[in-house]
Parts: sequence; structure tokens; C-alpha cells
Amino acid sequence: MKKIIFLIIIFVLLVIAGCKYQQLKDLNICGDGTCTLTEDCRTCPSDCACSSDESCDSFGVCRKAVCGDEICSEEEKSSNSCCEDCGCEDGKICNKVIQKCQEKIEVNEEIIENIVNKYLSENKIEGKIKKTIDAYYKEQIIKKVTIDCGKKELPYPCEIILFINEKGEIVEEVRTV
Repeated sequence: MKKIIFLIIIFVLLVIAGCKYQQLKDLNICGDGTCTLTEDCRTCPSDCACSSDESCDSFGVCRKAVCGDEICSEEEKSSNSCCEDCGCEDGKICNKVIQKCQEKIEVNEEIIENIVNKYLSENKIEGKIKKTIDAYYKEQIIKKVTIDCGKKELPYPCEIILFINEKGEIVEEVRTV
């Protein structure tokens, strides 16, 4: 007798659950003008559209444009207000301080090498250029030159970074020692 009552209760619960599922399923129709719990801006943009100052992320969540979030929104793209997210054309570099694309400076490798050698000589340091990249320092585009000044007999690494502007001037230096 207990088994029969138990089976009847299970059967009734399954029928009720099936009816509820069918009702929920019927309510979630993309394109009906209502954004329901199972819809989002990615799966049903017609019902769950983002506002004009938002974009839909990969999780289906509407987010306001924030510079530095790695999403190039329409607003950022049209106003050129966030090169960090939208990038720059060839030949330009993103100055993340002012969020504008700027032309790379033209300082040839020979001039950079002469500047570095003069710096090392004046400071009585041995070293060699490890790499040179286009970068920015405060609001100006510069060449960032990394110098390896390490010696085998030293137990610690030695590195110098020089920031060289378009006039060939060292505007900043950073040393590890």
C-alpha cells in the first residue's frame, strides 16, 4: 500500500513538473518583444537589445563602453576615443595616457646606438642594447631602449631602460641597480 501511494505521488509530481516546464517553454519565444530569463542580448537581440551607449559582451550582458575593457564599442570607434580597445592604423602607436593614436618617431638605429654608447660611456657602464620598441612616455611618443648591463660575476640581473624622444634626447632612465 505504501509503495502504491509513493508511486502515485511521484507520478503526480512528474505531471506537474512537465506542465510547468511546458508553460515556461511557451513563454520564452525569441521575437515576441519580451526579454525573458532564458534570453539575452546575444541569443535574442530583438527582445533584449542593448541601449545605444552599450554593447553586448560574449556572455550576453549589455555593458557600457569602458576604455580598457578590450571591447571596441561603436561609440569608442566612431569618436576615436579609445585606441587601447580599438587599436591604431599601421605606422601609429596607441598612447594609453591620452587614448590617441600618434605617429611613431623616426630615429634610426644608428642614432639610437650612438646615444646609448655615449650614455654608457659617461656613466662608466658596460652593456649592450637588448631591444628597442616604439612606446610612449607621458604624452609623447618615444623609443624605449632596453640595455642589458649584467655581468657574469654579478649575482643579480642588471637592466637599464632609456626613453629617447624624437630629438634624440634621453627624457627618462630606469635602472634595476
